[in-house]
Amino acid sequence: MDAIKVFFYYNGSLCKYPRIVSCASRILQKVEKRWQVVEKKALALAYAVKQFKYYIESKTTNVFIDQRAVLAIKSPKENQSKLRRYQMALATYNLNIYYKEGKANVLADMFSRNPEPKQRLI
Repeated sequence: MDAIKVFFYYNGSLCKYPRIVSCASRILQKVEKRWQVVEKKALALAYAVKQFKYYIESKTTNVFIDQRAVLAIKSPKENQSKLRRYQMALATYNLNIYYKEGKANVLADMFSRNPEPKQRLI
């Protein structure tokens, strides 16, 4: 899952190795653009889980996220009200959340790291 600062969108992908089952994305709202990165990543996680709930609600699901701070969603501090809300929303799902470095988390960052084509196609 990824929240992109430059383009102001986030995306999520659901895979059953080795295939992509579904993808989802949406543009950040004006207020969300001002949030901290960890809050944007947590929002992306909550959005993706909501979009894929029919696939994952009765299964153990491994989530790979490229923001180590989002692991705090498992036990947010008292002053992290947004993370606490996301924790409660995600509590009904059996999620294993793992950190995966951005460069290694290819699917999540595919659209933001995809190089520009050298030739114009049109």
